[in-house]
Amino acid sequence: MALDDTDNLDTPEEGGNGDEQSNRTFRILALVLGGIGAVFKSWNTARAVTYRKLNQIPDDWGTACNVQSMVFGNMGDRSATGVAFTRDPATGESRFFGEWLPNAQGEDVVAGIRTPYPINKDNKKSEDELSLEEFLPSPYQQLVRIYKRLE
Repeated sequence: MALDDTDNLDTPEEGGNGDEQSNRTFRILALVLGGIGAVFKSWNTARAVTYRKLNQIPDDWGTACNVQSMVFGNMGDRSATGVAFTRDPATGESRFFGEWLPNAQGEDVVAGIRTPYPINKDNKKSEDELSLEEFLPSPYQQLVRIYKRLE
């Protein structure tokens, strides 16, 4: 099930009755639930089974699915996307860690299309790198507050 370009998800249609809005809401819910189902089904794909075997991950751990509202990271130089962790993935150390890109979409960070920058200025490898901490200090501080609450 897919929405087409004419679907307006923000407001009910002009002059429509409640049935039209209910149908639209049902379609959106079906899309979200379908996406969640796809994440959980992916746990048993051949690729996932092989990955778990190679990395000694037990089959009974299961997987997680996060649902969040979408924002655009590619709307100009003051928008961004990134990946952040409450722990260093290499060491397990409790510290805010991650990468980001200005004016990009999420896949750009993880797909190797562009080279991401470090979130923290302490993780910069050169002066040319642009940390989120320096470039967008207010959003960075908001993320740090969230990191501290999570950890």
